[in-house]
Amino acid sequence: MIRNDEGRRYSDDVYATKDEVKAIYNLDDIQDIWEKIRSYRFYYDYETELRDIDSNPYKICLTRRLLSSAYNFEHVLVSDRLLLSSLLKENQEKFLLDCKCDSLSAVSRSNGIEKLSSSTLDKLARRVLESLPSNYFLLDAYSKAFDEGLSNDSITKETIERINNTLIGNDGQCKYRKTEIKDIINILKAPDYQKIDDYISQLISFLNDNEIPVLLRALGIIYVFDFLRPFEYCNEETASILAKTFVKTNDLGIPGFVLDFESISFSRSERYFQRLSETERTLDLTYFYERILPFLIENQKKDHQMLLDLATMERNQPKPNISSLPGNPDQAENNTFLVDDHRNLALPAFPMNISPEEIQTNAEKLHEVHPHLKKKQCHFYAGHCTIGLHYTIDDFKLAEHTVYETARTSMDDLANRGFYKKEKISNKFIYTPIPINEEKI
Repeated sequence: MIRNDEGRRYSDDVYATKDEVKAIYNLDDIQDIWEKIRSYRFYYDYETELRDIDSNPYKICLTRRLLSSAYNFEHVLVSDRLLLSSLLKENQEKFLLDCKCDSLSAVSRSNGIEKLSSSTLDKLARRVLESLPSNYFLLDAYSKAFDEGLSNDSITKETIERINNTLIGNDGQCKYRKTEIKDIINILKAPDYQKIDDYISQLISFLNDNEIPVLLRALGIIYVFDFLRPFEYCNEETASILAKTFVKTNDLGIPGFVLDFESISFSRSERYFQRLSETERTLDLTYFYERILPFLIENQKKDHQMLLDLATMERNQPKPNISSLPGNPDQAENNTFLVDDHRNLALPAFPMNISPEEIQTNAEKLHEVHPHLKKKQCHFYAGHCTIGLHYTIDDFKLAEHTVYETARTSMDDLANRGFYKKEKISNKFIYTPIPINEEKI
C-alpha cells in the first residue's frame, strides 16, 4: 500500500467522521483528504449481513486498532473466566450475584425507580423478595431473564422471543410491534413492522459470522435493536440480555455475560443517538464501535478487580493442614487450584501477579531451553500454565491471534511434548498444564 498518512491517522489513530476532519483542518472542502482516508479504509472494510431499510449493507472497517482492542479484550475475558473457575464455589457465586445486582441497579436507574438498598437488590437478584411492589415488577422480570440468558447455550429466533416473553411476563405468543415508530429522541429509521422477521434473520446471520470479533457482534445486537425495535415492550432489556447471552455462548463465560451492556442499551443521551445517526447515514458500524467498545472495556475493570480481590482473599486465608485432610495427602494438594509454591513449576502461575512483560521474559527463557517449540507456543504456555486450570484451542487462538487450525496443531504439539494433558469433555478438548520440574529445565 502506498504511504497514506491521512488515512492511517484518521482511521487507526482515531476513526474520524468527515465533519470531524473538516474541523481538524478548519476547511469546508476536504475532498482530496477525505478520498485518501476512504482509500485507506477500503483495505479494511468488511461487508456484514446487516441491512438498512433500503436493503443496503452495513460495513465494518476492521482496522488494526479496532481488531487489537476487540481481541485483547476477549483475551482479558478468557483470563478472567479461568481465574473465576479457580475460585471456591461460594466465591464464584458471590461474583455472579454481585454482578447481577449491578445489572439490576442499572435497570432501576434507567426506569426512574428510586435508589434501592443493597439488601433489596440482593433479594431481587436471588428472587426471594417476599412482597413485590408493582414498580419492582420489571426488576423481578429482568432478574428472571438474566437467569434465562445464563442458561442458554445458543442464539436463535426462539431464544430472542423467549427472553422478551420472560421480560414482559408473557407465557403466550411473542408480542412483536404492529405499528410504525415515532420517537423524538431515537430518530433512527425503523423498518416496516411487516419486515421484522427478515431483520431478525439478518441479525442471526451476523451473529454467526466468525470473521467478526465476538464483542463487536454482541454490540451489533444493541445497534440493531436500537433501529429495529421489534417488540412492543422491553426492547432495550431484551437487547441487553441477548448481548450477554451471546458473549457467554462464545467461550467468554460468566465474565463475558456480566459485561455492562445495560448502560449502553438503556442510553437515551443525545450524543449517543448522534453517533448512531452517523452510523446509519454512512452505513459504517465502526463509528458506533469506536465510541462504545472503549466504554465497555473501561467498565469491565471493576469486574476484573473484583475477581482479583476474591482470589487474593482466598490466597491469604489460612491453609488447612494437609496431613489432617482425609484421603491421600498428595491428592489433597493436587486439588488446590492456585498453587503458591512454584518450586516445582517451570514458570510462575498465571494470571495472578504477573505482567505481560514477565510472561514475555518467561516465554523467551522457555524457548531457549526448548528451541523446538515455536515462539507462539512458548508465549501461550508462559501465560497459561496455572496448575488446576484448563485451557482450550480457542484460548490459544484468541491469545496468539492465529487461525483455528494453527491453534489446534500448536496445542496438540504442546500436549505431545508433555506440557499439557489432553482430555475430551463432551465435544471439546481441554488441555491441563503438567508441572515441570526445574531440574528438567
